[in-house]
Amino acid sequence: MAEINVVTDLGADNTGNTDASGVIQSSINNDKDGENHNKGINTYIFPPGTYRFDNYLTPKPGQKFKGSDPTDKPTIKTDGVPYAFFLPSNEYSGEYSGCEFRSLKFREVDRTSSAPSVAIQIEDRDNVLIEDCKAIGYTQYGFVIQAVTRSIVNPRMIGNTVKKHAESGSDIAIGLLVDSPIDPVTYDSNGGVVAGNRVFLSEETTADGVCCKIENFRNITVQDNTFHRGNIQTGSNSAALTLIGLRNSTVKNNTITSLVDTPRLAAVTITSSQDAGGSRYTLDVLFLNNVLNGNTTPGLETGALLLNGDLRNVRIIDNEINAQLEYNYTDGSAPTMASNIALLTISANEIGTYFKCTSNKIDNMTLSGNTIEQHLKMIPDASAPSVSITNVNIDNSNTINLSSGEPIHLEAPNTSFDDNIVTVDAAGYQTNHLVRIAADYVSVTNNNFIGSGTNQNIQCLVSLESGITGWSVNGNQKSGSISGVDDLCSS
Repeated sequence: MAEINVVTDLGADNTGNTDASGVIQSSINNDKDGENHNKGINTYIFPPGTYRFDNYLTPKPGQKFKGSDPTDKPTIKTDGVPYAFFLPSNEYSGEYSGCEFRSLKFREVDRTSSAPSVAIQIEDRDNVLIEDCKAIGYTQYGFVIQAVTRSIVNPRMIGNTVKKHAESGSDIAIGLLVDSPIDPVTYDSNGGVVAGNRVFLSEETTADGVCCKIENFRNITVQDNTFHRGNIQTGSNSAALTLIGLRNSTVKNNTITSLVDTPRLAAVTITSSQDAGGSRYTLDVLFLNNVLNGNTTPGLETGALLLNGDLRNVRIIDNEINAQLEYNYTDGSAPTMASNIALLTISANEIGTYFKCTSNKIDNMTLSGNTIEQHLKMIPDASAPSVSITNVNIDNSNTINLSSGEPIHLEAPNTSFDDNIVTVDAAGYQTNHLVRIAADYVSVTNNNFIGSGTNQNIQCLVSLESGITGWSVNGNQKSGSISGVDDLCSS
């Protein structure tokens, strides 16, 4: 293994006046690991300065590229070039070792161009590392480690910064993804870390904008990142952080903000795969101790955390969710994507507006110990062909503050609402009840309802829709300005 100084050893221009890519690519081509011409062993050192790339570099697996001084990163400048570094899936066939990139800065000069541009894109390689790098102004992606024709192992993006304006054709600023041609059942990329990155998307775009997208991975960790998306106009698949088809993975200690004002979009989306090649459910995902900031403008229904698809053993625990948390029913327009919840746990979160679930198929969902502002809704989608819901437990000291004037909706069968605290400012509350039961086998028991302000409209705790069977309303406590209302009334 040799360290090659691209300036002193290769004669690359670090003033930015002439092309530096040609001499570096020639050295890359001549580098080999013994008799293996498909793999390189050199480490290419970039001293501080500016390097103009008139063509992108195609590294060999096993090669490394790094700045000599992390405090004064060399700038690699591209203009009209689709990539700075690109290792496509069809290069060096049969050699799957990765490349490493450290302490480099990338700048796209003409960020107003409609042509897509990417700082680093590596396909079908294992053990790729992109660390302490910075990308500014690229119109499509910042950094990409991608599976195209095979599963990949242990991709790592650590401590990078992406600042992105995301003009026409943009999609992802920093991401680990498996494209739609991959069959999510057959291909199963394993391991990896996305940690300590900072991604900022500006408000200067009419295209999709995603800070990070991770798709069809197992055993991956996403932690300690900052993802910030401005108030941009986006397409239907956008979220600041999009997680698709993950298994046995952890997402923790991230700060994620989306100020987008398009309805039904969120700071974070967790969903199952929608690939045409086959279905893929999300399994054993822990979403822990994150801070999510969504657009809370009334009427927009944008949110902080959006769940949909086929979710199994997903745990949402101890997060600060400064907008709503919502599960959206999938109407079957994507034939390989089911609307299904199995073992969903939402516990000890602070939810800044409301919780809403419209799934038509649930087997064991638990909400416990959360603080929820405004209201809570369990409403299976009316367009669903059938409803199969069992074991919905909203219990164990959730605190729900009915600050929006809307009641708690319990319209999913086999739901228990027990041992919670419900507060209401009765002076500004317009509905005559606090909880609505509109499904069979729903219980509202042993809750503590607390009223403040002068009660003008509230007549009962629970409104029961006619024809409902198997319901139970008992053991509830009433205090404050609602202490004299009835327990039950009919709607």
